[in-house]
Amino acid sequence: MKYLVQQKKLLHIKMPVDKFGKTDVGTMQRIVSGGVTLSQINNTFLRRDGENTASADIDMDGKAIKNLSLPDKQTDAANKQYVDNRTLLPSRKFLAPYATGLNRYIWKDSQIIPRGLSESEFDDLPAGLYACFTSYIPPARSGDLPANRKGYLITLTYQQPVDRNKYYKWINSTNGDEWEAYFKNGIWETWNMNRKVSKSYSGYIPILEANVSRLGFVASASSTLNGTNSTYKPYGAFNNLNADGANGSWVSSSATGWLQIMCPEAVTIWRVALKARNIAERNITAWNITGSNDGTSFTPLLTSRIVLLGGATAPLFFNISTTSAYQYYRFNITASTGPVDVGVQVMQLYVLTTG
Repeated sequence: MKYLVQQKKLLHIKMPVDKFGKTDVGTMQRIVSGGVTLSQINNTFLRRDGENTASADIDMDGKAIKNLSLPDKQTDAANKQYVDNRTLLPSRKFLAPYATGLNRYIWKDSQIIPRGLSESEFDDLPAGLYACFTSYIPPARSGDLPANRKGYLITLTYQQPVDRNKYYKWINSTNGDEWEAYFKNGIWETWNMNRKVSKSYSGYIPILEANVSRLGFVASASSTLNGTNSTYKPYGAFNNLNADGANGSWVSSSATGWLQIMCPEAVTIWRVALKARNIAERNITAWNITGSNDGTSFTPLLTSRIVLLGGATAPLFFNISTTSAYQYYRFNITASTGPVDVGVQVMQLYVLTTG
C-alpha cells in the first residue's frame, strides 16, 4: 500500500529583536509573512488604521462604504443622513422675489443656502440673491444684514405660514431706495423701507352699524346681556352715536368676559382707548389686550390693573409696545366690581401708518 504523505513546510520568520528579545514592531523592514515586509504591505494595501493613503482612485464595484461619520472638512465624504438634511429646495423655488418698486417685483434666479451652515461659512457667502428656509440661517445671523455686506438676501419659508400676514424679508436696494418683498394674505407685495413709520392719532375703527359691518369690521364678545334680543350688542362699543341701552355700549352677562374686533386686515397698533360702561359702580378692575391673526391663538400685548371707572366721562388711553400686525384684537375683562352687567362703551385702536 502506498501512502501519500503531505509535508508541511515550516515558515521561519526572521524578526529583529533587541537584547531583551523584544520585537521592534515599528520597523518597516519587519517580515510579516512569507518574506513580505511591512513596508511592502503599506505600498500595496490600504490600511484600516489610516496609517497610509490611497495612491489612485478606488473602484468599489457597486459595493457600499458603511457607517461613515458626519463630515468635518470640505473634502470629507458624506453619509446619507448628512446629504438628506442638506437637500436643496425644489428647482422652482430657486426663484426669489426681487423688489423693483412699490407693489412691483420680479422673480430672479437665486442661490440656495443649504442647511447647517456655520456662522463662518455663512459670513463667507459671496454677495448675491439667496433663498432658503429661515431655519437654515445660523441663529446669530438671523437679524437684518447690511445690504453692502451681504448683497440681497431673501429668506423665505415656502410654507403656508400660520400667520398669513407675517412677512419674510431681506432688503433689496434699487436706485438708492430700499425695498423689501414680503408675503401677505397669500401673495407677495413690496414695501418701501424709506417710507417713514408714523403714529396715527385718529381712531382706526369707524362707527359700526352692526356686529358684522359693511365696512369690513366684525365685532364679537364672549357673551351679551339678554342674548340675541340684546340692546347691548358688541358693536355698541364702537358706536358713540347710540346711547347706553340702545347699542351704544356692549354689556357682558357676567362679571368677566371679552370684547373682540376683527379688522379688515392686520394692523400694528401703538395705542388703545378704553372706557367702561357709563354706569356707576360698574368698574373694570383687571384687564388685558391681546392680538391674533387666526382668532384662536392670542398674543398678550398689555396687562393692567388700572381701574376703568363705570362713572367716567372720558376714555383712558394706553400705549402698546409691539411691532407685530394683528387682525384680531381682544379686550379681556378678568375682574370687575358691582353687578354682573359690566360692559364697555368705548374701544378704539390707533395704528402705525407709513408714508
